[in-house]
Amino acid sequence: MKKSIIYKIFLNGMMLLFLSTGTQAQWVKTSIDSSIVGGRCFTTCSNKSGGTNLFIGTKGGVYLSTNNGSTWNLQDGGDYGFYNVTSLVGLDTNIIAVQGANEILVSSNYGASWNYCVSFENSFTLAANGTDIFLGVWDHGIYLSTDIGTTWHQKDNGLANYTVLSFAFMGSTVFAGTEGGVFKSTDNGYSWTAVNSGLPNTTFSGILNVTILAASGNNLFAEVNDSVYLSTNNGSSWNVLTNISSVNSLTAINNNLFAGTDSGVYLSTDNGISWITANVGLTNTKVVSLAIMGMNIFAQTSDNYVWMRPLSELITAVKGNEAQIPAQFKLDQNYPNPFNPKTTINYSIPKASLVMLKVYDVLGKEVATLIDEEKSAGNYHIQFNANTLSSGVYFYRLSAENSVMTKKLIIMK
Repeated sequence: MKKSIIYKIFLNGMMLLFLSTGTQAQWVKTSIDSSIVGGRCFTTCSNKSGGTNLFIGTKGGVYLSTNNGSTWNLQDGGDYGFYNVTSLVGLDTNIIAVQGANEILVSSNYGASWNYCVSFENSFTLAANGTDIFLGVWDHGIYLSTDIGTTWHQKDNGLANYTVLSFAFMGSTVFAGTEGGVFKSTDNGYSWTAVNSGLPNTTFSGILNVTILAASGNNLFAEVNDSVYLSTNNGSSWNVLTNISSVNSLTAINNNLFAGTDSGVYLSTDNGISWITANVGLTNTKVVSLAIMGMNIFAQTSDNYVWMRPLSELITAVKGNEAQIPAQFKLDQNYPNPFNPKTTINYSIPKASLVMLKVYDVLGKEVATLIDEEKSAGNYHIQFNANTLSSGVYFYRLSAENSVMTKKLIIMK
């Protein structure tokens, strides 16, 4: 057995540990049959015991793994006859799927049975923000469902381009990537405003394709015609990241951003300024899709194999609180969200102060106090266990000296 080696790297004052060359420190191929994998869609959803299920859309339907890809089961409801699943979202026990770029199907029991809901010609992408589900349709705009896919309502006011390719969310703010750039909505899709300052005015094809959007904290990333752009001000302005290209997928957890590219998986811990390759074990480095489930990351390569790797093998931050003093007060979106029953909240305080972190219901009643103590300057995280609370929308509020920040979280049981 090879001996694992731990490398210490210092980045922006934070010590990072990278595990390399050990027999476990690499991508491992999962057991799903590559001959049926044709889509590029993963989704995850929590089960009632607090675990997570991984779903993948394929040419032969929706497949489920409950053991990190060791085994997969076709979730076709017994006799539905699935084909060519092109997009998926998961909300607790509910799975919404686009089949054949037309039919919207919904399962309320992890895919054990399915119901046909509606057809939209050229349906392209699904995304969920809490219990709000957005559907992007090629050349036909955006549709919103607030009842787990049962009914859909068109939400196009202000949208200048009707070919919608991607979505991302920052709290209640919705971003849509289209063939005409990025659009933002602060009223749940009722109206849209273009936010393209800094993005290219013209492209080699004459079309401003925003095929990928990803949000991480206060950072928004967009893939535009083979280049990645970063906005730190809700899309008001954009700057190109010149050190990465040919990106096919972006996914983030806490402050770690992963990119699936034509040359493999890359990791950035500084908002895309620098990248580290993470390809050990991959026999094909053209990565077309990524998904994070629990403590693992999954990658689909262009030969339609699905690979798994523990996140802890790629990056583990240690002594971050002592080594790095943050520049500003910050409260990150909890992850995962929605959740059942545990989630993690990250926050930063630039100087020593009395810190309070509390959770409130929609009526403003305090339901939990997570922190009420003096803290030194640093970056922190805390796990919130909501096993005593019922399903619903809640708010968590961080205060330190004269700074206050509030964000929404959703419990789904």
